[in-house]
Amino acid sequence: MCLRGGPPYGVPIEDDTFEQYPDEVKQAWVTFDGWWHTVNAAFQVRKSDMPDDASQAMATILEAPIPGFEGKTGRDSCYMVNVLSMMEE
Repeated sequence: MCLRGGPPYGVPIEDDTFEQYPDEVKQAWVTFDGWWHTVNAAFQVRKSDMPDDASQAMATILEAPIPGFEGKTGRDSCYMVNVLSMMEE
């Protein structure tokens, strides 16, 4: 699970890594990814406009350790690095 398209880069969340997450974190990824794909075409996504479920999912992802990557959390994933670079406050 990674947004492609160039820098900024981060840790890719491949299928084998994703499967190592606890169920709560897997569900958070599914919830956030579903919401993100409905809004990112707008190019002006604001944190303040996020629905509660997407906001909670994002918080869970950002804090969750990435399995197999010592000291890295979802904040370091290439997906979230790109999301955060495109998202406005």
